[in-house]
Amino acid sequence: MGRFLASVLVSISLVTLALPGCRTADDQAGLAVPQAVAIQGRANAGEAAANAAAPAEEVTVWITTFPRLSTPGRQVTLTGQGFAGGETVAAVLLDAAGAPVAGPTQATTDPRGAVTAMALPLPPQLAPGEYTVAVRGQTSQRVGRTVLWVQAAPPTMALSRDASPPEAQLAITATGFVPRERVVIYFEGHGAEPLTALAADQAGNIRAENVVVPLLPPGEQRLVATGSTSMAQARLPFRILQFDPVVVLNASTLPSGEAAGFFGHGFAARDRIEVTLEGSTELPLVLTTDDRGRLRAPQSFRLPTNLKGQQTFALRAPRTARTVRTTFLAISSYPVVELSSYIGQPGSEVSLAVRGLRARERLEVAIGQGSQRKKVATFRADDNGNLTEDSRFRIPQDATAGALTFVLEGEAARTPIRLTYIVSP
Repeated sequence: MGRFLASVLVSISLVTLALPGCRTADDQAGLAVPQAVAIQGRANAGEAAANAAAPAEEVTVWITTFPRLSTPGRQVTLTGQGFAGGETVAAVLLDAAGAPVAGPTQATTDPRGAVTAMALPLPPQLAPGEYTVAVRGQTSQRVGRTVLWVQAAPPTMALSRDASPPEAQLAITATGFVPRERVVIYFEGHGAEPLTALAADQAGNIRAENVVVPLLPPGEQRLVATGSTSMAQARLPFRILQFDPVVVLNASTLPSGEAAGFFGHGFAARDRIEVTLEGSTELPLVLTTDDRGRLRAPQSFRLPTNLKGQQTFALRAPRTARTVRTTFLAISSYPVVELSSYIGQPGSEVSLAVRGLRARERLEVAIGQGSQRKKVATFRADDNGNLTEDSRFRIPQDATAGALTFVLEGEAARTPIRLTYIVSP
């Protein structure tokens, strides 16, 4: 008999197995299972399938994108075509040694030789592993087969966090996939580019570190891990948070005609930020964040020489989709102050640079007010009223995450100098 091409598709229905005399906890819970399985393979003469008495005709079965992974106690639904019209087809599940472990179950093809909704129950005690589904036409003797993987439980996934802004990093673990299959992880409905793809180990487990959350709009999303061989999926909800950028100036009081510096974090990476002085007609200053969304731009915006009073800078960040405002007091004459760093952890060392003090003026650095005031360091300006050397101090070890305000008080009668430092976790 000549070669005959036949396609047999296998899908897993969303029903639980109900074998006579067998009731499981999953049956009572009504758990759903993956929805589709595809058959692929060749059956040659003499193959043990549903009917081993007659020689089998060589048949090619084409794969589809249905899942091919199930669990014990579920029901597999077979769909196929390429058999003789109106014939009876039988299906069995074979173990690695070729012995039947489920079935046979039978159905009748339609006039075109296709069969749909052919049920093959899986025994509840079926051991995890790789099996073969074999389907044979009882009249034509045409046979199709494919691999069906059985796992103890459906794939599951766990995340290091369930919400974050874009460009944060995740750790992802998943279990229950086919051993050594490629698992693709992506956000559902946001293009074909995966977050990551990696091979499962011998036990069907994966672990992905430092997975970067893409630049998605805020709101509820769904993270999906799909096995490329089994097409089985694990899904988890994930909430995209808004960026929450923080910006501080080099000081809260700035002298007119001097340059202001900007320091911040929490922006999108490589964002081009437009900085404007509200009420000014000057063109915006454009600053760019680094690969980690941090902003460092010392002495970058020259203030007008006649600027006085409370003023506001607006920083518009298009990729971050936020506009941040920060205020300061502009006066005609005031010391110019700058820290070596405005963002860091407790215990970090920073240095202080000041010009415009009185010659040999003593300057005390403190945090807190009233009874909570705590001296951090004391320095003395040089003969020119500048403080540039030996001006290092450390952020207190007990500082909590957030904005930390330093107050610099000198011997001259002036408004205290205030600096804001961002303490990171």
